[in-house]
Amino acid sequence: MAQGCNTSDEKAVDIGLKYFPLKVGDAWTYNVSEVTYDTLIQNIVKDYQEQYEIVDTYKNQLNENVYVIHLSTRDNVDDDWEASQTWTAKVSKINEVIVSQEAIPFIKMILPVKEGVQWLGNKYNTIEADRNNGRIDTYSYLNVKKSYGDFANTITVQESNDLNLAYKDVRYSVYADSVGLIHRIDSYIDYCDAADCFGQYARKHEHTKIQTLVEHVVQ
Repeated sequence: MAQGCNTSDEKAVDIGLKYFPLKVGDAWTYNVSEVTYDTLIQNIVKDYQEQYEIVDTYKNQLNENVYVIHLSTRDNVDDDWEASQTWTAKVSKINEVIVSQEAIPFIKMILPVKEGVQWLGNKYNTIEADRNNGRIDTYSYLNVKKSYGDFANTITVQESNDLNLAYKDVRYSVYADSVGLIHRIDSYIDYCDAADCFGQYARKHEHTKIQTLVEHVVQ
């Protein structure tokens, strides 16, 4: 996601930014399936659509191009879009693709893209410091330049793949060449820790969100 007239951005495209297009006017629409569960709510399943559109760009104090992303949702294709959030994205001076989701920055990619490369996705936020179990999210590239569904050239960014007796935390995103994000799974499940159910993987809490690309405009 960068303007082609910027020399540094052109170099970034050559080393992998083609998987994360950044240009004003680019937009992506996803079908979303969301599951929320706990002992009080039980299962709540929602199906809806989500749209991400790059609407503006500006230079920050470090002279980096920052892109403004508007998020909107609708229950079905016949409804009007309703604005929900505003994010920003940029490529840092050290080639980190940083997306700030409601002002919380995540390093979604580092460039160049290369199989097996790892990085700390929460380097610029306090998510890990606020956890009580010391977990660290080490992001990594998998399946670089592999096909995925109808897309011939994709990469997978695995953010977490943890499973133990206490919880399951699975998060990964698939990006396609010159398209962007095509599929994402973000799933966290807390398992029952009482004496009569510990070790049986009985859900105590779950939040799972699955996004699948249905339409995109990339210039």
